[in-house]
Amino acid sequence: MLLLIEDSEPDQLLIRENLRRGCHLPHEVVCATSLQDGLDQLRAARFDLVLCDLSLTDARGLQAVQTLTTQWPQVPLVVLTGNDDPQLSGTLIELGAQDHLLKQHLSSYWLGRAIEHALERHKLRLSLESTEEQLRTILDSTIEAIVGIDAHGRVAYANAACARLLEQPARALLGQPADQVLARSELGELCKSWIDQHAAAPTAGTGLRGPATLHRANGQEIALEYSLNPMCHKHGAGGAVLVLQDVSERQRSERAAALALQQAEQLARVRSEFVANMSHEIRTPLNGIIGLTDVMLLQKRLDADSSKLLRHIQESGHLLLAVVNQILDFSKIEAGKLELESQPFSLAEVIDQAVGTNMPAVQAKGLHFSIEEAPDLPAKLMGDRMRLTQVLVNLINNAVKFTPHGSIGLSAEVDLHHTATPKLVLRVTDSGVGLSEQQIERLFDAFVQADTSTTRRFGGTGLGLTISQRIINLMGGSIRAANRPAGGAVFEIVLPLGNDYQAQAPTTTCPVKLVGLPALEAQSFAAELQAWHAEVRTIDSFGHLSRWDLTGPEAEILVLPAEALSDPVTRHHVHAALDAGRCVAVATSVGQPWSMAAEYAGQVIPLDRPLRARHLFERCLPVAAAGQKPSVTGRLTGVHILAAEDNRMNQMVLQQLLEHEGCAVTLAINGEHALSTLQDRGSNEFDLVLADIQMPGMDGYELSRRIARLDPLLPVLALTASTLPEDRYRSFEAGMREHIVKPVDLDTLVACIHRHSRTHLGSATSLPH
Repeated sequence: MLLLIEDSEPDQLLIRENLRRGCHLPHEVVCATSLQDGLDQLRAARFDLVLCDLSLTDARGLQAVQTLTTQWPQVPLVVLTGNDDPQLSGTLIELGAQDHLLKQHLSSYWLGRAIEHALERHKLRLSLESTEEQLRTILDSTIEAIVGIDAHGRVAYANAACARLLEQPARALLGQPADQVLARSELGELCKSWIDQHAAAPTAGTGLRGPATLHRANGQEIALEYSLNPMCHKHGAGGAVLVLQDVSERQRSERAAALALQQAEQLARVRSEFVANMSHEIRTPLNGIIGLTDVMLLQKRLDADSSKLLRHIQESGHLLLAVVNQILDFSKIEAGKLELESQPFSLAEVIDQAVGTNMPAVQAKGLHFSIEEAPDLPAKLMGDRMRLTQVLVNLINNAVKFTPHGSIGLSAEVDLHHTATPKLVLRVTDSGVGLSEQQIERLFDAFVQADTSTTRRFGGTGLGLTISQRIINLMGGSIRAANRPAGGAVFEIVLPLGNDYQAQAPTTTCPVKLVGLPALEAQSFAAELQAWHAEVRTIDSFGHLSRWDLTGPEAEILVLPAEALSDPVTRHHVHAALDAGRCVAVATSVGQPWSMAAEYAGQVIPLDRPLRARHLFERCLPVAAAGQKPSVTGRLTGVHILAAEDNRMNQMVLQQLLEHEGCAVTLAINGEHALSTLQDRGSNEFDLVLADIQMPGMDGYELSRRIARLDPLLPVLALTASTLPEDRYRSFEAGMREHIVKPVDLDTLVACIHRHSRTHLGSATSLPH
């Protein structure tokens, strides 16, 4: 719709006729005879264009144009005039008119062209204004202050952030010299110098960036980061663009973060020292408690009631040690201090130690414990033997704890079929109380226990499974829990073996007769033996054996329970089998007195329960094949050890335990005493040195280094209450072969001495566990 403001009626008719003929755009024309009438029409309706006479009765000269462009800038304006002054055209455009036409030359063609061009130019102007407004909004929305500087060093543009930073309105900054605007910062001189050098002919790489400081009028100091780059366009150089960012808050945050980090590191050091000291202070008396109970039980001089009380003390000591270990391990995990070793170790030894640790509890509850080891398990693994043992001990302990009656099991196999690389799969099963779905979801959370009621039957810290999961994850594996269809729970560990996995060499077997074993034990052991491709026969008692079974020439192994030897008929048959060269193995339980079968000492082979095919064939095959009788002696007979230990209680425990294993022990009260003993008596007199780390005067580290200079071939083992990884590293750096943690586990200590003693003691795998 077009608005025509014309006070001459003939001119109105002429213009309307020309519009009808020459304008191809659809239009409706509304006429006004004065400026005021036209303004009223504009307020009443929406018009696409205004045609206005320059000479109106109520507005002379340029007044009408100024009024229309000021009050209605969004409506394009075409001026009609009889004045052909050349300067008038420029003036009208500057005032905002889109075009003007001379009335004396008015025609339908030029009128149509003028209207079409006016509408197009107006549309373009609106688009340009919209784009400029959008760009202005974008630039004003940034937190960076942006300053456009022209080639003469004056401010050509400043966004809202710049106005806030410099505390001046953006319009007030325009046209000012940039060095004056930035006079309260070193950037003023920097910009002036850079513009003088580069603004006229900028080149690539001439931009600058770095830190700066701005001082406000109130004395406040603002830390800035700036970048100054040439502003170029297609016509050549155009000055520079300066971008400023207020980094005061960031620097304050960085300083606060650095201080917090420093305090956290200090706290971590203090906590680490506290943990180390507490570990030492708690483990040292625990070593005395557990060690002395071990010594007294080994001596067997007490009546049954006293032995029972001592075992309760021993169990309580081990329980307290387990709680201390879990709290210390969780503290290391939370501090990111738990690191794993990567050393070759025997999976068989890990299984044996984990099983042996839990067997007293298994037997105390009367549970059946079965073990299934696949014959293709790797002989050696790379990793952290101690931590894997810790996880297995915890899982088996949980299985025992939550199984009031029934059975538990441990299986180990290699999965070659379901994954791209071989995996070691360890499963601990039980027939206990099982788990709810809610318990399974939160089972591996710290401090979470399956039973949290005030009447709960099962103790513990709630950290064992959390620690186990973290350890297995660090090993690159996974651990999960689930319910068994038949009742109870199963925990499964999956660990990667790598592409260099090699199964151990096939074990030679021979026929095995299981005689008089309990039905469940015989069934599970026979299944494992058959998996090892052994010929197995299960017999209820010796009364069902023929004379040929006992005395025939066939090389075979007879396995019977130790409790059967109390029967005179069984003992008669065993003597007959032994006289015929048969290999007889006796299944024994932890704590079962061997004195009842003293007459068989050195003749039959003891097998620890739960029975394992690996143990049977390792210990019995040489005897069965050669028809010879086994020999049983102290595990450390012939070994002479120098022990450097400053604590008298620990000295007594260590001496009693080692001498019970047939070892000769020489004690030294500190590092200097141990070194002088070696120098006076000669280092060749000793097979091995056990050294405490924390001793007054010369500590264990320095003693190890001195011994290495005196006799490089004399092994030194660390015997300490410190469990921190950095202490283990320091032990190895000082030349020690092992880092044995107190309280001392006798079997672990004996195995370490076997590995490193200068006196050859044979294979450690042949030892009773």
